[in-house]
Amino acid sequence: MDRFYYDLLNIGKNKIDEKEYINILDKIIKEETDYIKIDNPTLDRVCKIVSTNINDRLKKENIDSKIINTKNIYDMYEHEFVLSSFIDLDNNVTYYLIDPTYSQFMDKGEYNFKAIYPSDILKQDEEGKILLNNLLKYGYSKVDNNDIKRYIGSLLYEEDINKIDVNISDLYLERSKR
Repeated sequence: MDRFYYDLLNIGKNKIDEKEYINILDKIIKEETDYIKIDNPTLDRVCKIVSTNINDRLKKENIDSKIINTKNIYDMYEHEFVLSSFIDLDNNVTYYLIDPTYSQFMDKGEYNFKAIYPSDILKQDEEGKILLNNLLKYGYSKVDNNDIKRYIGSLLYEEDINKIDVNISDLYLERSKR
């Protein structure tokens, strides 16, 4: 099914080797965050700037990407991240969630109105820990529908991913869950 949606949305996209894709991602994220981290090490409140810049640069590299705003999904507070996809050399659709600004959700701040942090939600299971580690270490993570639910769930303070009614195709097709 993912392949069907991908083909619909990305007719004529080139195949890319995942290693090449990762090299491009690493370079873009480093260049787009290093200068901001000098004055803002947690990248607090700069998600729109970082997402826009990363998205624009990925498009220049002919890599499919889309900025996702959480307010448009569940009418929650605004946070932006990039969802990127490509067809690998084996004809598999591969998705990456790109959010080098997720580090701002590690410490209690004005975004956290609950007793737990969004990152605490991700720490509750092994898959969530992997997602969190990848976001903090690299600024991105390869994702599937359950990872997207974990990520959105962390921002909604929802611990049960089965209660999150969103998937990758919803995000690409901009279907709201309001």
